[in-house]
Amino acid sequence: MNSVESLYLHDNGLTKIQEDIGAIPELRVFDVRNNALQRIPTSLGRIDHFDGFHIEGNRIINLPKEVIKGGADSIVSYLREFLSDNLVTNKVVKMVLVGHEGAGKTPLVKTLTLVAG
Repeated sequence: MNSVESLYLHDNGLTKIQEDIGAIPELRVFDVRNNALQRIPTSLGRIDHFDGFHIEGNRIINLPKEVIKGGADSIVSYLREFLSDNLVTNKVVKMVLVGHEGAGKTPLVKTLTLVAG
């Protein structure tokens, strides 16, 4: 399988692509447009160069929307960074809890503070 250079899998109703797809170093075209995919395998970040990388028409949830909007180069760069563990993470989250008196907001805040502590 290592000699595969192009995968044209568009318009097939696919729901999943196996994570080991990144083990095909010769892969140059990855076209999964218009399927039912929610995740793009991070292993694709191991591939050196793509001549075509198309994921449009899927509801991808494992990539930030900003990355997807940046196009193929942005997506592949993100996947490479993800694999290298060099992603910057934000460890501070601000929350506003709204609810009726006695609804349990204070115990929730205390629990979250202890867990994060």
